[in-house]
Amino acid sequence: MKTSPADVAKCKELLKNASNSLQKSTWWYHEEHLCGLLNFRGREGQSPSERLMKILRIAKFNLNVDLQSETISNTYGINGTIYGSYEDFPASYLSENSSRKKRTRYFRKGDNVVLITDQINLMKAVIGSSRYANEDVKKRRQNTWKSWYQDSNDAVSRFYENNDICDIIEEFSFIWDDSTDMSIIKNDIRKCLDCLGFKRRDTPRRSSHRFEPSSPATVTRIASASRGPARVTPERTMHESILPNILSLQMIKEMSLDLLAFLEILLFPGFKDTARANDEPSLSDTMVNLRNE
Repeated sequence: MKTSPADVAKCKELLKNASNSLQKSTWWYHEEHLCGLLNFRGREGQSPSERLMKILRIAKFNLNVDLQSETISNTYGINGTIYGSYEDFPASYLSENSSRKKRTRYFRKGDNVVLITDQINLMKAVIGSSRYANEDVKKRRQNTWKSWYQDSNDAVSRFYENNDICDIIEEFSFIWDDSTDMSIIKNDIRKCLDCLGFKRRDTPRRSSHRFEPSSPATVTRIASASRGPARVTPERTMHESILPNILSLQMIKEMSLDLLAFLEILLFPGFKDTARANDEPSLSDTMVNLRNE
């Protein structure tokens, strides 16, 4: 299909805006970050990803600018790559399917950039999905990384920092060369996740399926006519070995009531209901009493 002069002019304008908005970074940006900078939103004819693909095609065939090349420089200073297996992306509103499978594009601005493979492996290590970690470590990180990433400064966040973040930094020490400033490195890891599409509380959340942080505990609703009303049963997802590390008296005194209740249902599912049925104090009630002593 022949490209109109108006489409070419619009492409130039969009790429200029993207070049001015995209910050130089040691990390690759997920394609949805670039879609956000270009203010692409879903519409009837095309999804943001499809609109981006159109711009990339016009740039390559009408402007002789290949933004998906890792090595060929261009006037906009943006380079890209395609990495990973096929994943689901939202389709256009008129599509019969709600999503379409494609490989993810990543973009960078600047030359001093970490290899995309190392960046993805670092992200997987942080959120507990690395295939190289043992199951206990993976489960522990899956249930604690989000508090650390949000910089919550609560017991769970400190637990993650004391038990995992130093190991992760040591595993990927080659990324930071000789840097020894731990605070800079920790912030850099958070920036790595930012570029991959994770969002902290103080930033607007993008509409993405891909890296949406999930809640620490999964609950399953069970309804049965023969067993009475529906009840919520939490799955046991965190290893019991964290109990003596987290529940020091000092940490208990600093915990919110919500966190105390969370730890109770996470570590001892069903205990609270049993205690109430027997007219006994629950674990969280006992912990609150300890905190107030």
